[in-house]
Amino acid sequence: AAAAAAAAAADRCEDNVPIQPAPAKKRRWASLQRPPQVAMSSTSTETIDEDHCSNVGTLEGSRQSKAKRLRQQAEGAEVSKAAGKLSRSDSNLVKKQRVSNTSKTIHEKSFAMDDEDETLGGIKENSPCSSVRPEPEPEEPEQEPRTTARSVSKRELIVKAEDKRMRASEPGLGRLRVAASAAGTSAAALAADGKLCFASTGLEFSVRQRRIIAELGAVIVEEWTPDITHLVADTFRRTAKMMCTICRGGYVVTPEYIVACRAAGKRVDEAPFLLHDPVCEAAFARKRGIRRGYSLTKALQRARENGPMLQGVSVYCFPSVTEKRELPFLVAASGGTWLTRFTSSPDDSVLLLAERTVSSPQEQQRRRTHEVYDVELLREAACTQEIRRAAYRLR
Repeated sequence: AAAAAAAAAADRCEDNVPIQPAPAKKRRWASLQRPPQVAMSSTSTETIDEDHCSNVGTLEGSRQSKAKRLRQQAEGAEVSKAAGKLSRSDSNLVKKQRVSNTSKTIHEKSFAMDDEDETLGGIKENSPCSSVRPEPEPEEPEQEPRTTARSVSKRELIVKAEDKRMRASEPGLGRLRVAASAAGTSAAALAADGKLCFASTGLEFSVRQRRIIAELGAVIVEEWTPDITHLVADTFRRTAKMMCTICRGGYVVTPEYIVACRAAGKRVDEAPFLLHDPVCEAAFARKRGIRRGYSLTKALQRARENGPMLQGVSVYCFPSVTEKRELPFLVAASGGTWLTRFTSSPDDSVLLLAERTVSSPQEQQRRRTHEVYDVELLREAACTQEIRRAAYRLR
């Protein structure tokens, strides 16, 4: 091969061809790929060398680029990992700082409160552990119990105010005697004589309504009196004024009655303006177990026809009855007599009332000896003008 190369170089020199430098020493692995027995020309040798060099350069470049990409990916992963650690450490530092600030604020508040207590209450007694103050632990705020606030209507407020006035003006014996004597004259008779007296329950009179009533020559009262002839209401409610008006046989009218009197310029007939409340009347009958139902109009008519319901009857309530502020008014409006002491020998003319619970052994003994009825008997009778003794007798 060396001889052939020298011969070729001599031929080129003879033909005035510039002498090419001898090719560089080929790598071992490249020379092994070439068949050793075949003799090759210089031109083919140069072509093969250039092809192999280009292939080797491309392979090495691809390897270098791949290694570079791997290094870049590794460096990026390390950078992201370091950044994550740094962010977590920063967040932990922020949390620790917040906790330290909160504990510091709690310490300052506790010390300030302790100093204020010492200033206001004087110097406290020294104890072995007084110099060391334990660190106060943050306490969770106490949750107030949830209370469901119920809206109170204006009508309920008015009824409660009426009950308070009724409680504040407990009737004396003299006033009850006057009311019992006035019970002989019904409210309808007083209205016929022109002695008009208006009152309201469950609502309040407006300034215009008061002026109209004054133009009619009537008076307005806030508390119950036997002189009331007209009770203005917009619904049936078992208030003291309502029950007493029924016992007196008065007129329970709606507010439209006042407007009608203003339009006519005088007192008009009450029949078209009497209170009719089928819903509340049916609920009252269902709660009391009145099978044939209840009608306010029929109860008023019954009171006018039959007269005072408790005429010649005395009523006594045992100590077990605690809510009895309106009972003396009901008894007086019905023509009865209110007893404050237990009679030694009560007869059929004495109506004994009590609660289902017994207050004392003495009351229990008397209830075994005499016939005693539930106190609700009187309240129902005031509304219906009928006494149902069998339904309310206590066994």
